[in-house]
Amino acid sequence: MDARLLRIAVLLAGLGAALLCADRQIASGDELLVNGGFEAGTTGWDAPYGELTTVSSPVHTGSASGRLAGDPPDQLVHQWVDVAPDQPYEFSGWILLDDPSIVKVFLRINWFDDEGSPISPVESPWLAGSNGSFRFVTTGPHVSPPQAHKARLNVWVQPSGPFQLYLDDFSFTGSPPPSPTATPTPFPTPTPTPTPSPEPSAAPTTTPAPPPPEPTTTPRPPEPAVFPSLVNGGFEEAREDGSPYGWHNVGGALSASQTLRAEGERSAALASDTASTKWVYETLSVQGEAYYRLQALALKNDPGVREVLLRISWYDTTDGSGSQIGTADSEPLADDSPRFVALDTGPVQAPSQARSARVRLLLRPVSPASAVAYFDDVRFGKADAPGREDADPPANRLASQDGGGAGDPEGVSLGAWAKGTTLANERPAPQPQPTPDGGGRLLWPLLLALGVPAAALATVAGHAWWIARLAERNGGNL
Repeated sequence: MDARLLRIAVLLAGLGAALLCADRQIASGDELLVNGGFEAGTTGWDAPYGELTTVSSPVHTGSASGRLAGDPPDQLVHQWVDVAPDQPYEFSGWILLDDPSIVKVFLRINWFDDEGSPISPVESPWLAGSNGSFRFVTTGPHVSPPQAHKARLNVWVQPSGPFQLYLDDFSFTGSPPPSPTATPTPFPTPTPTPTPSPEPSAAPTTTPAPPPPEPTTTPRPPEPAVFPSLVNGGFEEAREDGSPYGWHNVGGALSASQTLRAEGERSAALASDTASTKWVYETLSVQGEAYYRLQALALKNDPGVREVLLRISWYDTTDGSGSQIGTADSEPLADDSPRFVALDTGPVQAPSQARSARVRLLLRPVSPASAVAYFDDVRFGKADAPGREDADPPANRLASQDGGGAGDPEGVSLGAWAKGTTLANERPAPQPQPTPDGGGRLLWPLLLALGVPAAALATVAGHAWWIARLAERNGGNL
């Protein structure tokens, strides 16, 4: 009886170990992220809004972690990877959020097709509340869309003030993209030797086939004169001439640049070769007395550019025509920087009679010499009114020497941010609990692997104890 129970215990222990190994195999996948533990500095990562550095403490594992510091509005750290379509992937990492100025943090996977066009993203549950320990966050496994070829992996932060947080042990696992296969070189087919005809014969008369019909194309609808909200704020969509869809320029030359960009595949490049101020603009419908906010990333790294800034111009017409009735500017960016810098008007109130607004991205050159500035990730939408403790928003001024007035060209629709303004997953999903091995997976395989053998051994021990007690009662005779 004891030997049989011992065999059963050994069998169950082996079953538990097999279950644990099976869980490891199912959860495993190729690591596609570069420098997820920040042991190689910030290599592979980019933080277009804030400052990303590495520190030796605090860390989750290893000798370094990433430290992100910045100010409102939203901040992010991201990395690009190649992916395969229709394959499971998971993005995860450990975050130390102990700063009360952070409202929430979450992870986002942005999928892109082979032409760089965005596909619907996926997000993790958000992390909130200060805690002095690293906490695990994961998107969970998600299958990439059928058109996906690239993914941008984002750690997204929504702060209410200046902040800092720490990142460590990030991972993006799944199937690597397929390696390109070389096209085999076809062998030349030998030309057969023609067989002479015994008698030449007259060639039959053939009627030439009619030419194939011209392909029909569906004409693209014309751009609206006014957009209800910002479109193409990332300048990813281009017209047939290559210029950003929806955007127009006054002075200078406007083009979509793939060389210098803050996010996505393109930015807007505004080039100047005269001494006058140039700007890119867009016309949007607005509501009088409502609060709005204009934000964008700008790259000023040309000594020929004196400064760049953002401007909202208000109009009492519905199409941005006529004279502007007021403006609100961001702080100008006058210092050269090799990185994109965030510009922000802050919340500003539209005049009561405002019916439309032109969103402007301005470049003021130093001289008639050639100069260029870049803009990306433009956002415009309604905002909360500033609190009493906040500084007064930029004053609405009448038309200045830079901004339009009666001489402005007719307002044409201007971009709206196609990605929307809601950046966080607002569902109050439960937070995943960290596991002893740092994988963030459920504990049941480990508990099963350890609990089943323990239960079996306990059964054997209990049976032996019962036999011993029975022997005592019978005076040593069973």
